[in-house]
Amino acid sequence: MVKRILAGLTILIIVGLIIGMIVSAITGNGYFLGFLFATMVFPVIVYVIVWIRKLIEKYHVDPDKEQKKDQI
Repeated sequence: MVKRILAGLTILIIVGLIIGMIVSAITGNGYFLGFLFATMVFPVIVYVIVWIRKLIEKYHVDPDKEQKKDQI
């Protein structure tokens, strides 16, 4: 359930960045390049965080699971 909420929040942030980029391009203010940079970098950062989390879970030994195996 938490993964779905975070995925929806990530999509909302990306859509907000795209809308902000379009609005700043139309109005001509100086934030266009900032929005463009954030729109490209934010998904990469999210991907790296998910990748590192999977690596940590792969090599992490959960003591509770080990204890349950010993009881069986």
